[in-house]
Amino acid sequence: MGVSVDVGQVIAGKYRVERVLGAGGMGMVVEVTHVELEQRMAVKLMLPEVAMSAELVERFLREARAAAALKSQHVAKVFDVGRLESGALFMVMEHLTGSDLAEVLKTRGALPAGEAALYVLQACEALAEAHRKGLVHRDIKPGNLFLTRAADGSPCIKVLDFGVAKATAEASKTGTGALLGTPLYMSPEQVRGDRDIDARTDIWALGVVLYELVTGSVPFFGDSLWKIFNQVTGGEPAPPSSRRAGLPPGFDSILLGCLAKDRDKRPSSVVELARLLAPHAPAGAQLLVERVERVHNAPEEPRENRPSREPSRNPQNDQATLPAPPLGFHPGARVTAAGVTQTNAGAAPRRHNKWVIAGVVVCALVAAAVGSMRWTGKSVPEVAASPPVPPPRAMPPAPPPQSSPPLIAPPPPAVPPLLEPVVEPVLPVLGKPAPSVKSAPPPKPKAPAPDRHNVVIP
Repeated sequence: MGVSVDVGQVIAGKYRVERVLGAGGMGMVVEVTHVELEQRMAVKLMLPEVAMSAELVERFLREARAAAALKSQHVAKVFDVGRLESGALFMVMEHLTGSDLAEVLKTRGALPAGEAALYVLQACEALAEAHRKGLVHRDIKPGNLFLTRAADGSPCIKVLDFGVAKATAEASKTGTGALLGTPLYMSPEQVRGDRDIDARTDIWALGVVLYELVTGSVPFFGDSLWKIFNQVTGGEPAPPSSRRAGLPPGFDSILLGCLAKDRDKRPSSVVELARLLAPHAPAGAQLLVERVERVHNAPEEPRENRPSREPSRNPQNDQATLPAPPLGFHPGARVTAAGVTQTNAGAAPRRHNKWVIAGVVVCALVAAAVGSMRWTGKSVPEVAASPPVPPPRAMPPAPPPQSSPPLIAPPPPAVPPLLEPVVEPVLPVLGKPAPSVKSAPPPKPKAPAPDRHNVVIP
């Protein structure tokens, strides 16, 4: 049983099949067009019989998510993953134009050392992000390094098959022939079946790839799987310069260092390998090395798929920053540069009641009292009413102005205010009214509540 798709067929409800790009023991890859976006993509289909393994399905989905999380421009993007009605798993990736390095070697043979070093440097950037996230590719080989063009037309390597390489290898263990392509690039620890595989396995594979790119042949080979494994675990590779003359000085030591049986003697990371390759790469390679280092050492971002249940914190005012409110939001909320901030989570939503007006008037009365006592020396506060009452003709001259007079001018000391404060809660706070106010009580019509916009506050 296999995967059956026809040109023109729409799979997963949105991907129209254009043509078959390739097929293998695990499944096939087809070129599709997203029917809504009208964009070309590639879909990898896993055989239904392979997808019957719950372990392989779980690894396929888990590693596909990891591949989708990689942001490097040198990683083939993964957009979607799922299962068809036939039971076949599918993975949607970006559509690439070009060819993998295995095809490049077939058509061109060995490459110039500088060009080969550039391709491996770009692969180092992709692996730097993967290794930082704890992901080891495990299947780096020329067939998984795709040569395409960047937006500016420059050569661009895309690392393929992130996440499915381990699942593919385990699914293929039942057939010896299916393994022949991969063991040539496997590290000794992979051949031994060690459990503690780390990033240095990918560095070994990069060394094998670079060796093949500059010499045209792999460092370890044999006519059977057993002989290949014996060479990988016990054989010593020939220096690259013995297979191709004219390689730059120092190239042998770089490649043989990557192929050390003891992984502690290999470059410790892709950053170290990039630094070693930079002098042999084209001009501008140092910028690429610096990018590899930044990617490798960047702090890991928090998980974006975990929604926050609490509003974010604003360090400037230590208040909970809320999303922008809809139109009609109550204007009493304070607006800051960071958005609308919640100043009191337990406060009632409506602030323009009599207690707010009373508080404003209290502040105005206290300020007026302070200004009055500076001028008259009295302990009784004097309230500036609105509109102001004109003084009588016999008004004594006002005291000379001070160098820094208060912002509010009190009425003459001999003239008491015509109105008592209308806010009742103020009286217990400010004390009893002056005797002069009681000796000439004014008529007590019901005065309107003071307008807080007309209160002058010093």
